[in-house]
Order: sequence, then structure tokens, then C-alpha cells
Amino acid sequence: MSLSDNHSEQAAALHKLFIRHTSALRGYLLALMPNEDAVDDVLQATFLVITSKAAQFDTSRDFAAWARGIARIELLRYKRAEGRTPRSLSPEVIEKLSTTAPSFHVTEERAAVTSECIDELAPRTKQSLVLRYKDGLRLAEIARRMDVAVGTVKAMLSRARCQIRKCVERKLGIEGRRHDG
Repeated sequence: MSLSDNHSEQAAALHKLFIRHTSALRGYLLALMPNEDAVDDVLQATFLVITSKAAQFDTSRDFAAWARGIARIELLRYKRAEGRTPRSLSPEVIEKLSTTAPSFHVTEERAAVTSECIDELAPRTKQSLVLRYKDGLRLAEIARRMDVAVGTVKAMLSRARCQIRKCVERKLGIEGRRHDG
């Protein structure tokens, strides 16, 4: 196998890991900067950096932690380039929160249970989740496709996330306590 084949395999493996962790990375970035358009830009920049550093990634390392670190750096770069907006956190606060961020490690059991819980949702609710998180559409586009108001989409997604969380907690027997892993 040539060096370039090995690099291609490493890049493909990292792409799969990135896709698997995209929701967690997006949530992490939204917590630090609640502007969906800016988060999309930072997430895309994060993906490009991860792709460019594929050959340097040590597979024995925690991918999620590595990707969060890159996302944090890209977020700080974005803030410097765009200037601070009133709804975003200062670089100092981002740095502090990043050092205390919990791990987003997802067990296979939790992923399977989450999938079961999503399958239990009403069809339109499930459709909104697919459009948002699988297809990556913005709220306005989802609203247009589903022929509803943007506020309706926001409420639908919020209720869906709450239903999924409660269902997962119930099925895993973790009601009444938070589970980070």
C-alpha cells in the first residue's frame, strides 16, 4: 500500500468519525456561540482542518476531544476575523468553558437506544429532525419544505430533543440524574 493510499484511508476514517460526532460538535459550538450561521461556518472550517491534518491524527487519541480542540481554535479564529458580536462569548470565556467541557463519548448502547427513541417519534417530527440534523438544512428551509412557520419548526425540534432525551433516560434507567457518556 502506498503512502497516499494510507493517507486516503486515514482521511476517510476521520470523515466517518467527524460525521458521527457532528451533532455533539455542533451542540458544543452552539453553547459557545448561539448563532447558527456562524456555527455552520466554524463547523465547516473545523472539518477542513481535520481533513488537512488527517495524516497527523493519532488513532489512539480521543477523536471527540481532538475535534473539540480544533473547533475551539476555529471558533476563536472566526471571532477574531468577524469581530465580537453581542450574542457571543468572549475568547476568555470560550477558553475557560472549553477546558471544562464534558466528554461527548457515546456508547453503542446509548446510540442504539437513541435510534429507537427517534423511531418512536411522530412522522412529521422525525422528518424535521432528518431535515435539520441529517440533511443539515437551516430552519427557514425546513419551514418552507414542511409548509410551516419557522417558530413551529423551532418548537417541533425542541420538543423532539426533549422527548428523545426523556426516552433515552427512561430506557437506560438513568431518570433523575444526568448522564454525560
